[in-house]
Amino acid sequence: FWEDHIKNLTEYILLDPLSDFEVNYIGAGGAPIETDEGWLIIYHGVCETNIGKTYHAAAALLDLEDPYRGIGRLPYPLFSPSQQWEKEGVVNHVVFPTGSALFGDDLYIYYGAADKHIAVARVSKSQLLSELKKNVTHAFNMSLACTVVNMAATWWHSCSGLISRLAACFIPFSPGPMKNASNW
Repeated sequence: FWEDHIKNLTEYILLDPLSDFEVNYIGAGGAPIETDEGWLIIYHGVCETNIGKTYHAAAALLDLEDPYRGIGRLPYPLFSPSQQWEKEGVVNHVVFPTGSALFGDDLYIYYGAADKHIAVARVSKSQLLSELKKNVTHAFNMSLACTVVNMAATWWHSCSGLISRLAACFIPFSPGPMKNASNW
């Protein structure tokens, strides 16, 4: 299985870097989120700048019935390192989404901040989906194989995704002041 998988690795690519903020690398975030509009993917994109690599949060929307087909993709970061604790740490200039939880229309995106903190950003699912649908793109790699879809199905769950920042959170949760970090 793995030998065949590695020989045909390009068949398993869902997204390739598209915008300037993700020109160097992209990588998966949390599990895909099933919405009425399609599969919402929160991922990270990396660009090399004069201060080194910067990791940004990003979003894409895939067709619900045919996840090989992209619906929309933000041409700018969902959010970027802006707080001091996101800019300075073990690895500087990092927001690295890793999971999410939905409460009503609020999608909470949990992320690593500068490889030193765990933080959360709140996103309006309806506003994010609306923005994604305004940014239709055909720059998706649509060669995703069925085996990847089947493996990802164990990840997919039914929930969903304007951004306001909460301060870094630890257990117990202690949110700081809200910050509007929306790009739209």
